[in-house]
Amino acid sequence: MDKNEEDIILVRKCLNGNNDAFEELVNKYKHQIYNLAYRLLGNREEARDVSQEAFFRAYKSLNKYKITYSFFTWIYTISINVCRNHLKDNKKMYMVPLESSPSMEEGDFELPISSEDLTPEEILHKKRNSDRIQQIINRLPKKYRSVVVLKYIHGLQYNEIANIVNLPLGTVKIQIHRARKALKELWEEETKNNF
Repeated sequence: MDKNEEDIILVRKCLNGNNDAFEELVNKYKHQIYNLAYRLLGNREEARDVSQEAFFRAYKSLNKYKITYSFFTWIYTISINVCRNHLKDNKKMYMVPLESSPSMEEGDFELPISSEDLTPEEILHKKRNSDRIQQIINRLPKKYRSVVVLKYIHGLQYNEIANIVNLPLGTVKIQIHRARKALKELWEEETKNNF
């Protein structure tokens, strides 16, 4: 049985009144949803609130979920929309460096951290590059930021991204291509200005 078939079984159980089934879905995806919200919002508390709101909305709309789509894509779509609404309401967007992880408190979601053994010089170099990349991502047009985070931080496929951001596949490919080109130009500009 694949992951989506398991999710569909849990959704059906939940629709039949088994709330423990929805809790299983939350536990299965909470890390990814929190990480997505944190990367887009840059604030641990806001990311926690937005993650909870996304799961709450999913629970309320569970009867609208179509089993022809993966639950994972559906919950990501809800999460992206909640993040967008939050950003629109607050008129701010923080992006978090690619290598950073929020400090965790008891009960928080853990984010995966690389276990590479690096020298202090390598760590410093990696952090500087990561900070520069994040600053460059912050300079991208807002419409490109979500697709960049989904593609390069979460490693999603083009078709998954298209479903999540509710855009045609061709548009997503074009946005990622343009974002990649813009990132390259901004990187070169940044490099030139620092020397």
